[in-house]
Amino acid sequence: MWLDNDTKTPELRVPRYLTRSFQVVIDLGTLSVAYWLAFLFRFEFQIPREYVEIALLNWGYVIALLYVVLTIFGVPRYSWRYISLREMFRIGIAMATGTITLVALRLGLNSIPQWDLFVIPLGVIGSNAMLAFVGLTGIRATRRLQGEAKERKRREVSGTRHRALLIGAGKAGVMVARELSARPDLGLDAVGFLDDDRTKVGTRIGGLTVLGTPDQIAAIAERKRAKRVLITIANASGPEIRRITMHCKDAGLETKIIPGLYEIVGNHINLSQIRSVAIEDLLGRETVKLDEDQVESSIRGRSVLVTGAGGSIGSELSRQVARFAPARLVLVERFENALFEIHREIAASFPDLEIEPRVADVCDEVRMTTIFKVTSPHVVFHAAAHKHVPMMEQNPGEAIKNNIGGTRTVAGLADRFGVAQFVMVSTDKAVNPSSVMGATKRVAE
Repeated sequence: MWLDNDTKTPELRVPRYLTRSFQVVIDLGTLSVAYWLAFLFRFEFQIPREYVEIALLNWGYVIALLYVVLTIFGVPRYSWRYISLREMFRIGIAMATGTITLVALRLGLNSIPQWDLFVIPLGVIGSNAMLAFVGLTGIRATRRLQGEAKERKRREVSGTRHRALLIGAGKAGVMVARELSARPDLGLDAVGFLDDDRTKVGTRIGGLTVLGTPDQIAAIAERKRAKRVLITIANASGPEIRRITMHCKDAGLETKIIPGLYEIVGNHINLSQIRSVAIEDLLGRETVKLDEDQVESSIRGRSVLVTGAGGSIGSELSRQVARFAPARLVLVERFENALFEIHREIAASFPDLEIEPRVADVCDEVRMTTIFKVTSPHVVFHAAAHKHVPMMEQNPGEAIKNNIGGTRTVAGLADRFGVAQFVMVSTDKAVNPSSVMGATKRVAE
């Protein structure tokens, strides 16, 4: 006995052995119904008196033989709640084996006059096989549908469900569509597929229509009122994901991706694995693994200084440096709020680490000299820079002052105070630069 969480009323849980016994009774009943329907169909619902006697005499042994064959094939052990095509195929093989056995017995008994009452018409045997298969798989499929409906009802939550398009109508896409259908609590309502294979357009796959190709996503999303997109292409290449992501971005759609099929076990995908598109997806290759032992040997027990520590790159550099237990981590940042946030975050994650937040502009040589003199860094990561290309086109003087002048100041101090290692964060725009930002970073290099 157990309590329902919502009603707090006791419900009786049926013992497992009673459930199994009930299923055996249903299977035997289904086989019996199929047997008698086969006789009724064979004689158009008017069974002659002599065949009624034959039907009654053979009823028991036919049902027993078929159930024994089903047991040999392991059918009674299958869970009705999770019946699949594989189990249905197994039932079909079992019924075919049982039917062949009945036909062999029928042909053998046909040559013995005194066994005439045990000769079942071949039409009855054939009809019985088909009806029994439909009955056995039908009741199991009904149980699965009932269980899935109950599970959906249990998972239902109030709130808005977001309409989503699935890009990729392959195996992974079908699995995602089925999972979304069974998981209303996820708040996603799949409205259709998009696929590059134009022959699929207009067809229904996994219960959803293939509405068009990814190039048409803007128009289709507007027509279907979809706001989200799930990339369900297993093992898609980097260029392919980039192309799709750009189409989604242009259409103003939130884009998520599923992991590759190698991450999916047992033809079942856990939708908790769905995530935002990452740089690894766009690269189309595994991320490069750093030699952490070498990195640790350069940082552990040493004083490390990071400029631009509150920026996007500088803050991540600071987090990674903190992992390798430096003796001191000096965070240099000219924006007080950004410095406050990264200092608070790292201090909470690494309470034993000595952290020195320093508000300073790398272009201020006097202030930077004081910091170098007080902290005596062994390693410097120089990430402070103006990086936004359009902004620097409008303010070229500031780009020169910060990216070139600031780098010259920090590099000169690193040399003056005997810094062992100096790492400058640059950009691909410094290669054959076509912008002020790229040119200043090239000079800085």
